[in-house]
Amino acid sequence: MLNEVLDRARDVIVNSKYREAAIIHHDDADGLCSAALAKIALERLGYTVKLVCLEKLFPQVISLIHNKFSNKLIVYTDLGSPHTSIISSNITCQNVVIIDHHDPEVVEHSNMVHINPELFGYSGEFDATASTMTYILFRRILKDIEHYVPLALIGASEAPGPPRGLNRMVLDEATSAGKAYYRDGKVYVDFHGVKKSTIELSSKLTTLGSIGYYMNGPKRAIEVCIRGFNYSDEVFLRELESIKRRVFKEATTIAFKRLVKGRYIQWFTIGKLFYNIGAKSIGLLCSYIKYKSFIDGDKYILGFMDLNPVIPGFTVLKNQYVKVSGRVPEKLSQQIKSGFMPSLSLVMAKAAKRVNGFADGHTYAASGIIPKGFEEKYVGEMEKLIEVYKGLGKYLIK
Repeated sequence: MLNEVLDRARDVIVNSKYREAAIIHHDDADGLCSAALAKIALERLGYTVKLVCLEKLFPQVISLIHNKFSNKLIVYTDLGSPHTSIISSNITCQNVVIIDHHDPEVVEHSNMVHINPELFGYSGEFDATASTMTYILFRRILKDIEHYVPLALIGASEAPGPPRGLNRMVLDEATSAGKAYYRDGKVYVDFHGVKKSTIELSSKLTTLGSIGYYMNGPKRAIEVCIRGFNYSDEVFLRELESIKRRVFKEATTIAFKRLVKGRYIQWFTIGKLFYNIGAKSIGLLCSYIKYKSFIDGDKYILGFMDLNPVIPGFTVLKNQYVKVSGRVPEKLSQQIKSGFMPSLSLVMAKAAKRVNGFADGHTYAASGIIPKGFEEKYVGEMEKLIEVYKGLGKYLIK
């Protein structure tokens, strides 16, 4: 089944009547590595490539993408799976390939190929990331893409635990080719002649793409993926890491002072503190504070931030929004795993719809966008949904 879909995507890409492509991608390491792999391959196939980096895939942005790129191949990487119904409804004459690992909608369209490990019996949270799926696809088309297999492994490092599933398959291939090795629970790769752990490289790329989102960071990160780091990149990265340390320290203090604890949810808002860095940052912050002593281990964590409406080089969003990110402390993750408590992405997505927003993600990490001013209502709706689905998780998640 997976092979059939990969073959169909290969045929669409190789035989498309269009020679221009738009790659729509996320701003973290997985999205950046996926976009870099797709860019390398498509350019070698003779495509002219346009990159658009998004933190979340807004419905209004999907419409604009398909209007602006009406005569192009459109490739979504690390984005798209939760929004296939909206994407398919906006397809005119384009060919669309979605390569993602987030919880998917299942929608068929003759001009759309959907590649997601969840559709083929693998976990998108643990077994295969978007960069792994992107690599597997383009390796089917261009053998020399194997030179860039470290990018797949860097993107795959966001999957928790030791490599498994398709991520492990790619690691084994890279190890056999002398481009990677696994030691003491870490994956190391030959990144343009320098041996580094994938965790370290992933952190650097995410900092470039997310903290540097409004400073041309995503474009620079993709250039780094293709050619490696130079001195100027390292200087820029140090500047971004300094910004990150400063704002995260302030944000952690705010979270500690403003944390509101309900029955099932603990939440906070940081307002405009992250306004001029990428919205991915609120998820990074939630991942960081879930280990802090002021966090209850059995409650979902939600962090809210005011969203900058500018999508660099592409458009300005209408209306005012907030980004919400959710994470799960370890004690609660065990309750979700047992089926006693519901998947985070399930309740976040359903609650978002009740306040005219949207959310998507995974069982233990998810995020969404809601209209500004609806934060408390959103939390309230999510509390109600958790109460409804509590005890039913074993019937709702793998």
